[in-house]
Amino acid sequence: MQQFLETHPRFIRHIAFASAGLLVLAIVNHFSSIPIISIFPFLIPVVFIAWQYGLGWGFVIAALATLAAMPGNYAQGHDMHDLYWAAFSTYLKLTAAATGLVFGKNVVARRN
Repeated sequence: MQQFLETHPRFIRHIAFASAGLLVLAIVNHFSSIPIISIFPFLIPVVFIAWQYGLGWGFVIAALATLAAMPGNYAQGHDMHDLYWAAFSTYLKLTAAATGLVFGKNVVARRN
């Protein structure tokens, strides 16, 4: 890990900003009467981290974004099956976007 941090000096700052953005979205989702239903605000930190640090870190941020995307009152009106399906489908969308982005980045890098 120390070697990774030496080669990526802004990693901690980028993770902190991505996490802070997701925390703001989670707070808005929890306290708002109309939750954020678009995937795009949650996708921004995922693709940024995946672009900068690779697919593994993109998947980690996608998991955090999935948790942030769940509205606070969603669990009250739905059973566990609905909750698991919503979380799984959100995580799948976020990781698919990160995978496509990293794949595209690698294809372009090989062409040049």
